[in-house]
Amino acid sequence: NLLFTWLSSVHMPLFFVIAGFCYSCRDYKSYVRKKFLHLAVPYTAFNLIDMLPRQLLASLVNRPKPMTESLMRAILRGGEYWFIYTLFIILMVYPLVFRLTAKNKPLMFGAGALFLAVSLHGISEDIFLIDRVGYYLFFFHAGVMARIFSGGRWPEVKAPVFVMPVMFWLWLVLLWGVNGGRVFTALAGIITCYLMTGYKLFNDTFSRFGAYSLQLYLLNFITLGISRAIICNVLHVNNPAVIVLFNMLVDFFASYMLIKYVLAKIKAARFLMGME
Repeated sequence: NLLFTWLSSVHMPLFFVIAGFCYSCRDYKSYVRKKFLHLAVPYTAFNLIDMLPRQLLASLVNRPKPMTESLMRAILRGGEYWFIYTLFIILMVYPLVFRLTAKNKPLMFGAGALFLAVSLHGISEDIFLIDRVGYYLFFFHAGVMARIFSGGRWPEVKAPVFVMPVMFWLWLVLLWGVNGGRVFTALAGIITCYLMTGYKLFNDTFSRFGAYSLQLYLLNFITLGISRAIICNVLHVNNPAVIVLFNMLVDFFASYMLIKYVLAKIKAARFLMGME
């Protein structure tokens, strides 16, 4: 629970910041077509694939559900890949925001302040994931602003050695010490991760996997189900640390090898996984 809380405080806000940093829309018609192929197609395909084991293999999966419930969740509330659903909605509406604010810096900051207020206040309505769109739109907009003010390049950082530990501890203090401060917790974690990019070890280790980041997540439920069955049901390991480490390594590298050396070479698989 501690590890989960720690990681979940920042990984999705960071995802939306990076998505905002990479945002680009010149022609709305081609932009929508591209986002549909890269996001809506894999979202639909993998939600449909995900529904079968949740109904038929309840003992091997998290959150087993009847297929009808899974289908309604996929249509109205993001299904098991809610972050793709949320990102797609943000990407569909953000060109209007960008058009209104891109050439007016005060207006852009004003929009950021408005989105921050929405994130802090929260939206209770979850149909079509309006609540999550409202929360993550601030982080997406922050990523867009970071790109504009950095001249289009991810800024290199050479922080002193003590800065990253300080940010790390600030992250932990916010995480456990501030009631309702999840936005600021996420921002502290994002800054921590950003400072880590100044170290060659992290860049050399993770940059090679960037091209398949979405596909790694799409295959997660398959490889995780298999690795969890092996470590828990076959090997009967009950140490949480060992289970987490085993699942992480097997799930990550098995998915990477399968995507890069098998699925990326099959046209139909590339289409369904948003790689075309």
